[in-house]
Amino acid sequence: MTNNSKRKSRSLVSVNGAPLVGACLLGLSLLLLLLLPLLPAAQAGAPRPTSPDLKKTKVFFDPKGLAKTVGREIEKAIPSEPQDEVILLNGQPECIRLSFDGEKISSDNNFAARHLLIFPLPKYAAQKTRERQESFDKQLRQLKTIIKTKAEIKGEAIPIFPQSDAAEVFHNQMHYLDFKNGSGVSFVASYANGDPPLKKDSQFYCFQGLSKDGRFYVSFFWPLTIESLPENLAIEKGVRYLSKLPRNKFKPDLDRLDRAVESLRIDD
Repeated sequence: MTNNSKRKSRSLVSVNGAPLVGACLLGLSLLLLLLLPLLPAAQAGAPRPTSPDLKKTKVFFDPKGLAKTVGREIEKAIPSEPQDEVILLNGQPECIRLSFDGEKISSDNNFAARHLLIFPLPKYAAQKTRERQESFDKQLRQLKTIIKTKAEIKGEAIPIFPQSDAAEVFHNQMHYLDFKNGSGVSFVASYANGDPPLKKDSQFYCFQGLSKDGRFYVSFFWPLTIESLPENLAIEKGVRYLSKLPRNKFKPDLDRLDRAVESLRIDD
C-alpha cells in the first residue's frame, strides 16, 4: 500500500514523465522568449517630449521685491559655430527671454545681467555633431542627477546653459527648488578666466531647472552684491566666507530670489 501510494503521488506531478514544475518553467521561458522581441519596440514607440510653440507658451513669474516690471520677448536662435574651440556647445535655439525694469540685454549670455531664459529642450538637445551631442547629453544627465539626488555638489561645476567662455570659479549656497511645473537648483556662483580675487560684485545668483514634462529648460540669472566681503580676498578664503554668510546679507536676498523662482509657471 505504501509503495502504490508513492507511485500515485508521483503521477500527480508529472506530464509525460516530466515534472509538472519543470513543464511550467519551460512554458514560461518560451513565453518570455516570444515577448522579449516586442519590448524594445514598445519602448521605442513611447511618446517623446515635443518641442513647444513658444508663441503660444504662457509664462507667469512674480519678481516681487526684485523688479517692478517684466518684459517678454522671443529671442531668435543663435547658430552654432563649429570652429569655436572655446565654447563647444555654442549657439542656442529660439527661446523666451524675460527681462526686468526695461533693461536691455545683449544676445550673448551675460551672467551679470538680470534675465530668465526658457528654452524648448527638445530643440536644444538636438545637437548637430556627435561630439556636441555627447557633451550636451552628459551635462544634461549630470543636471538631472543633481536635481534628483539633491546632493551637495563639491569639486565639480554645476552645468549651466547657455554656456560661457569663462569657467566656474566656485559655487555655494545651493538650494533645491520646485516651481509650479518643474524643479531645479539655485546657487551662488562666480565665473572667470584664471583665478582672480573675489570682489563684492563678482558673484551672481543662478537657477537651472527642468519642467516636469521634459519640454522646457529654465535658466535664471541675477547679479549679486556682497557689501561685507573684504576686498581682494583670496578665492579659498572668499569661498569659505560666502558659504557661511547669511542669505539675507546678499543683495538681493537669496531667499527672495528663490521665492521668485518658485512662482514660475509655464503653460503651453
